[in-house]
Amino acid sequence: MAEESKSAQNSEIAKGLLKDYFQGVRNLESAQTLSLASLILSILFVSKVFGFFILNLLYLVNISFFALIVRDSWSIRKKNLLPIAIIIISIALTSMLLVDVLKMMDVAATFGRAINN
Repeated sequence: MAEESKSAQNSEIAKGLLKDYFQGVRNLESAQTLSLASLILSILFVSKVFGFFILNLLYLVNISFFALIVRDSWSIRKKNLLPIAIIIISIALTSMLLVDVLKMMDVAATFGRAINN
């Protein structure tokens, strides 16, 4: 019985945090809105939707503003952990793909050096 009430209480807390998060997005609060936008852009980046120049520019803006988004999310972390969790997921998604890009650049540089010698 105690576990069921604890589970129900945790469920209510989670619902409250989600409701608070999406209320913040609706009110255009910076941490909530920017973390959600960053997650969406990171998902697009990972899904390799590179065909449009505007999206490429948005990916670069997203990556360059990670620190600001984290700072805003960190300042409200005691109130709601969801924005910081979402931006961490966004950074992780983007980082995995950027590591692959760096590996490809290294292979191209090695190939270029082999041709020049």
